[in-house]
Amino acid sequence: MKSNYAALLAIAAVLNTQASDLKIDAAKANAYVGQYVMACGKLTQVKRFAKGIYLTFGPQFPKQDLTGVIWADAVPAFNRQFADLDSLQGKSVCLRGKVETYKQHVQIQLVTPQDVSVER
Repeated sequence: MKSNYAALLAIAAVLNTQASDLKIDAAKANAYVGQYVMACGKLTQVKRFAKGIYLTFGPQFPKQDLTGVIWADAVPAFNRQFADLDSLQGKSVCLRGKVETYKQHVQIQLVTPQDVSVER
């Protein structure tokens, strides 16, 4: 399992290079499905679920603009980087990764803590 996670980290590092090339407003992420971006906006909700954590931008589910998904196996790394993910709520945050849809909702799957940054 750890070797799979290490491989994912390596792949994510390469993809992050692509993601940082295009900075977008999180509210417009639906126009960038299939592309690697850095989507930025006000993080409106941090919500835990059985398989991980959701980071929501815009209105709450089911009308959210964009959701960042942190899967359970990656949560410890995010907790080391951001001692309290809840503290990001209300802040201007950027997510890096590929914009995808799942059940007609726009999301970015977050693999490493480097996929998330807080704007100053």
